[in-house]
Amino acid sequence: MDVLHRQVQFLLIAGLVTMGTIACGQENSAVTLPTDSNVSGPMSDVAESALPGVGKVLIKTAGWQIPPMRSDQREPEENKNLKAKTIDGIEVSVESTRYTPIFGTMLVPDDATAAIQLGELNVQGVSEYRTDGRQFAFVFAVNRIYIDKETNAVTGSQGVVFRYALYDEDGDNIFETLALSDNNLNRTLTPHVPTWAAVKSR
Repeated sequence: MDVLHRQVQFLLIAGLVTMGTIACGQENSAVTLPTDSNVSGPMSDVAESALPGVGKVLIKTAGWQIPPMRSDQREPEENKNLKAKTIDGIEVSVESTRYTPIFGTMLVPDDATAAIQLGELNVQGVSEYRTDGRQFAFVFAVNRIYIDKETNAVTGSQGVVFRYALYDEDGDNIFETLALSDNNLNRTLTPHVPTWAAVKSR
């Protein structure tokens, strides 16, 4: 891993550390899910790739589904401004917004669930990353949940949290890259800054 990539990781880690480990604590509660929680997506155009310092990386040319982020699903947001460099050394100001969805209201969409292969997943925290107002990455802190298929209610959950990220690598507003935290149990996943994100918009 080169020095510039380590700098990016060091400078952006502050945006994720505050997410911490959010213990679910709802093993026996039943939460009714909205019927449109998941959106199915094709898996035929998915290819495996690699990124430094992360686990599994999957590229989907049509783009991965982003969980719906309605305002009634969110708890208070936290905003941060960070200084970072892209892998090729361009200095950039990164804006980070973090919020916590209300339990059971935001699930990982079907295409990413199928790719991760750990069952139904609840989103416990979301960090959105932008430069010059343009989104380039989302990082989701998730845990496994159990759903009664007849009632569409959450009947239990696991407190173990891992993360996955979605990236727009070329600035076309399609989040084609999915990266999992290493071994799925690593409690951090530091997003990298694509080169396009350092170019000022007009």
